Amino acid sequence: MANKTINYVFSRFFEQISKNKQVLIWAAISCIIGVSFGIILLYGEKSYLGLISTSNQNMLGYISGKAEIFKLFFSRLSIGMFSCLVLFLVCLHHYSSFLGFLYLAYQSAICTIACGTLISYQGLSAIINSIFLIIPSNIILLSLLAIYFSILYDRAKLQYKYSYTFQHSFHSQNNLQNILVCIALIFLLYVVVGIVIPLVIKGIYLIYY
Repeated sequence: MANKTINYVFSRFFEQISKNKQVLIWAAISCIIGVSFGIILLYGEKSYLGLISTSNQNMLGYISGKAEIFKLFFSRLSIGMFSCLVLFLVCLHHYSSFLGFLYLAYQSAICTIACGTLISYQGLSAIINSIFLIIPSNIILLSLLAIYFSILYDRAKLQYKYSYTFQHSFHSQNNLQNILVCIALIFLLYVVVGIVIPLVIKGIYLIYY
């Protein structure tokens, strides 16, 4: 019974994704623009070390035994939840929903700058960390945020087009259920990135220390 419920929930979730292809394509274009802008900024003279200080200092502190694993987890989770909140707020009305594309571009630029700055300051270890942890996790996170945004965008569009009440627009086309699935997947991602992977990295570090 539980398996059938899960299969139903995810079937409706993927059905919603397929309906929002156009929004997702524009979201992908926004992310590409953000990455390109981030690369351009990296070639400037300004230092962006502050962008990588929080999460990576927590990671290094955890590996060296100076920080707790849950401090690392919650610092990363708070970033994801803040992004969800921002996208939710900009999609409260159809006319402000386009700001979500700008926010995705901004997040992509920040991720690109943080990665490039980290590599320039920490060298080979940062390259390995970026390839196996930072870049994959950020690609997955941006993909989930884009899907989350597409659902919120669709909700705002339906409310505007059919004059739905705010509450009814969330129940139409299982929007609320799909939003909760996205948030759950983002939370799961941060469990893996903030707890599981750091434990593996620390284990490898201790073995070869």
